[in-house]
Amino acid sequence: MKKIFFVLLLTLCIGCSFVQIRRAFLGLSRNDAQTIDSKFSQVFDINPNDCYSRILDTLKQTGVYLLKQDRKRYFITGINFKSEPPTVASTEVGILIEEVSAGKSKVTVFSDSRTMAEYAATKIFESLKKQ
Repeated sequence: MKKIFFVLLLTLCIGCSFVQIRRAFLGLSRNDAQTIDSKFSQVFDINPNDCYSRILDTLKQTGVYLLKQDRKRYFITGINFKSEPPTVASTEVGILIEEVSAGKSKVTVFSDSRTMAEYAATKIFESLKKQ
């Protein structure tokens, strides 16, 4: 039994880095915002708490399935973004909100898929500009 488990684990790991395996099982983390290349950031004149609430409302209205919601750390992940042209809807997107100064927030949208990160960032940034 141990040999079968080891072979399965080894087969899974071949060609994958530890980070890719971690993301596959645990999803995106706040630290991935610094390490993933496909990310988009913008600063808004909104405090982090209001920014978090607005983004959460936008995601819920658009039918995004939320995987993680951490209001204390201002971090959200979700899947099922409906993009044009269509991409794999199960691609996870992370959203990190950081306070830049009093009443200002930096929003970073990131994903393993550049297309999905760009699409989600565009939708989120547009919604924050409207409100």
